[in-house]
Amino acid sequence: MPTLPAWLQRERKHWSTALVVALVLLFSLSPVTWVDQLSLTQAGIAAGQWWRLLTSQIVHLSVNHALLNAAGFLIVSVSFRQDVTPLREVIILLISMLGVGLGIYRFNPEIGWYVGLSGAIYGVLVHHLILGARRTPVIALGFLVFVVGKVVYEQFIAGPDRSIETFIGGAVAEDAHLYGVLIGVSLGIVSLGIVRKAL
Repeated sequence: MPTLPAWLQRERKHWSTALVVALVLLFSLSPVTWVDQLSLTQAGIAAGQWWRLLTSQIVHLSVNHALLNAAGFLIVSVSFRQDVTPLREVIILLISMLGVGLGIYRFNPEIGWYVGLSGAIYGVLVHHLILGARRTPVIALGFLVFVVGKVVYEQFIAGPDRSIETFIGGAVAEDAHLYGVLIGVSLGIVSLGIVRKAL
């Protein structure tokens, strides 16, 4: 059976990265606005439009918001490809998206409208850092402490970040980052157990 060229084999390792970045850019940079149809709204979910739990996270407040999240996911995904397969990454991302969406819906009734992928990116990042600690423990755990510290700071100390709000065109939902971190920790522990059993 013929083998694929080396460059194509390398590219296949990043299909999840390309897919997510393409979806974010497609829906957020399209001349057709998808925000009304896909955003998470409390009224929409209550009316049975459950798809909004997921679709709300591929649309964004602005071009800047979309580019920021696309770049963030790109960096996280490429940085941990040695530790996480593309398929596992997609699964982790979807679970993180669902968890963030449910968290916003159930625990933040004051957020009547939500879009953006940052909460789920936090989930993916924390999951990947936990798995990455097997290969580079000092670096991975250092970043993990930083990420958790940042979210704690957002929750209990910091006020609204006006510069980010101006840049992305709206308020930052810090609770989405918290939900992402909690989901990422849970998924990271589960994945670490699965990897250890496989060894």
